[in-house]
Amino acid sequence: MDQRNKKIQDYKRRIAYFKLQHKQMLRKPSKTEIDYLRLLMKRLKDLEKAGQQDGMKIPICSGPAGLDKFADECAKKLFSGIKHQFFFPNEGSHNEQLDNAQILGGLRNQANVYAIFVRNKKSEKESDWEKMYVGQRKCSGIRERITQHLIKKHSKTGSMLKKVKKAVLKGKEVGLSFIKVEPEPLRLFVEETIIAKHNNKYKKDLPWNTHG
Repeated sequence: MDQRNKKIQDYKRRIAYFKLQHKQMLRKPSKTEIDYLRLLMKRLKDLEKAGQQDGMKIPICSGPAGLDKFADECAKKLFSGIKHQFFFPNEGSHNEQLDNAQILGGLRNQANVYAIFVRNKKSEKESDWEKMYVGQRKCSGIRERITQHLIKKHSKTGSMLKKVKKAVLKGKEVGLSFIKVEPEPLRLFVEETIIAKHNNKYKKDLPWNTHG
């Protein structure tokens, strides 16, 4: 038993003895005795707290230098890349999956981070696309995730479908851009870093991202 634990046990015994003595004496302790008990209890609490802090020495693992720069490069490629326009037919009988087969069919295993943009229908300039949302999904599930955002939302997943439909009803066009982050687990870091840098107390560049 180390010195601190010995002191802790000693204080506990003295406090227990003090309480037992006054219980047997059937009288209230004096102010001096109460102050003494409080002093013992404070010292016991301080020792126990110090022991807990010593027992929680968690090692810090710093990532390799350059990760932030890597995320910035990913953001640049994502936001400046080709915007693939997603089509929403006016007639409800049309099938969005068929109308966007070229985009959806070429996604699986080809991308794992994506951005959703909107712009006015009358505009044809690339610079008019406004970034609204950034997300990620494993390459194997990217097609399904985009489908949830733009065509059919699964009841148990969060998606941008409601916001997308609202934008389309207001006469907006919807565009998508993609990148593939390797190794794939880094996609999570890239997504979180992009959102944190574009959504903070100084700016809100990704209005559909509610966290970050």
